[in-house]
Amino acid sequence: MLKQTKMFIYRMIKSKSFYVIMSLGVLFALLTMYLMSRFSESGKEGFVYAHAIFDFYLESGFFAMFLAIFAVIAVCSDFTSGYIKNIAGRLRMRWYYICSKSIAILLYMVLCLIVYMAAVYLFSAVFNVEIKWIDGTVQYILCCVVNAIAVIAMAIAMSELFRKTGAAIALTIMLCAGLFDSLLNAVTLLAFDFNIAYYLPVGCLSKLTSPAESGFNSGCTWVLCTSAIYMVVLFGFSIFDFTRRDAV
Repeated sequence: MLKQTKMFIYRMIKSKSFYVIMSLGVLFALLTMYLMSRFSESGKEGFVYAHAIFDFYLESGFFAMFLAIFAVIAVCSDFTSGYIKNIAGRLRMRWYYICSKSIAILLYMVLCLIVYMAAVYLFSAVFNVEIKWIDGTVQYILCCVVNAIAVIAMAIAMSELFRKTGAAIALTIMLCAGLFDSLLNAVTLLAFDFNIAYYLPVGCLSKLTSPAESGFNSGCTWVLCTSAIYMVVLFGFSIFDFTRRDAV
């Protein structure tokens, strides 16, 4: 499985989407720091809180959605190009493919987060804005990252199920952008007065408040647990579907 993971990482590095998604994160960091320096109340005082910066990129859903799109492209490209034939023939256990691909994408997620944080600090120096960290900020980022992993698992599952880039991307965007969550939640609120969004992969982030607000710890626990459950279920579905169906 290690050799497969290395191979997938090599193929990702050679793809254009690898650099496009990462560049979008850098542009987002530039836009965020510019807005923080110009319009934020804290920015007028010369500093901003770290969790406020990451809120724009992480909790807003852009981070997870960009990575989900990348995951769809990475998985579906193997099917559309026919490369999956070579992979399936080399694997002793076919579930190695899902695990190796997931590990490669998760490593890319970590790289994107590091690049984004580096860009934030670079542009904070450019716009002369100090970044302040408070207690709970690291926990806040962890919640958003774990939730992003659950969203990536959902994208991989959609890619494995449809195996067509266009259909998988369209459905992934609808799910990851919260459109499906909002529509379903509106129906359940009107019909049953029940907020189902709290129980969905993307909607559970609405439980997460600022580290400076009360109820943060309970919201953080909820997001971590909900995301972990979906993570296990979705990865399990991908492995089951891939091992039961033809590779092509």
